[in-house]
Amino acid sequence: KKPESLHVCLGGPGVGKTMTKLVPALRVCAQKGVPCLLTSSLNRVRNTHIAMLKSELPDEVFQKRVLCIGSHDLDSLAQSRTLTALMWKAMRRDVEEHEALLGQLQHALEQVARIVDYGQKHGSQMLTHMIDATHNYSTQARELHRRVAENRVRLEEMVAQKQSEILQQCTIVVGTLGAATNKTNMKHIKQMLGDRKFGLLATDEISKLHICDYTLFLARLKLCIDRNTKFALIGDP
Repeated sequence: KKPESLHVCLGGPGVGKTMTKLVPALRVCAQKGVPCLLTSSLNRVRNTHIAMLKSELPDEVFQKRVLCIGSHDLDSLAQSRTLTALMWKAMRRDVEEHEALLGQLQHALEQVARIVDYGQKHGSQMLTHMIDATHNYSTQARELHRRVAENRVRLEEMVAQKQSEILQQCTIVVGTLGAATNKTNMKHIKQMLGDRKFGLLATDEISKLHICDYTLFLARLKLCIDRNTKFALIGDP
């Protein structure tokens, strides 16, 4: 790598290495739409990173650009930046409307079953009424079933579309090294990058990481970086 592509910041705990050196670089990358990956080997540090970005980035940029990967030991803020949470936020109204349709369908089917059960108990005494009531609820159930099926197809198409939209506008990925190379997360990262590469690969608490683990991490990300990727290593001396 060219010397200017590697940036190392060492200092004691609490001196502001991440906040003063790394966050400003991430802010510039976010404003320019440059893809960045910020990692650490510690779950709790991931939460700290998300909180720092929340406090330092304009809210519009934070809401649009920051994605948290992984699921272990997330606090509420980090959880709100996971792909699952962002998808729920984007599709909540559509999902709730679909669940309401399912509830109506279930009610119609229960009514048909209740009428049939009533008829079995009382024979032909209420035959005309039963035929009319069963027909009405059966017709309603068929129509609701059709709407539910059509709506499900629409939702499945929306999932792919919304996920693509969310990933394409995110540029700062925050997680642990393990989460970043998880098979599912790697798929999402590649979808986010498209034909781009990471402009910045930053690793915090690097002194707590064995060189073999970091080398393996880079090897797994080989398709996501190139000669223009800058590397930032932050840690204690």
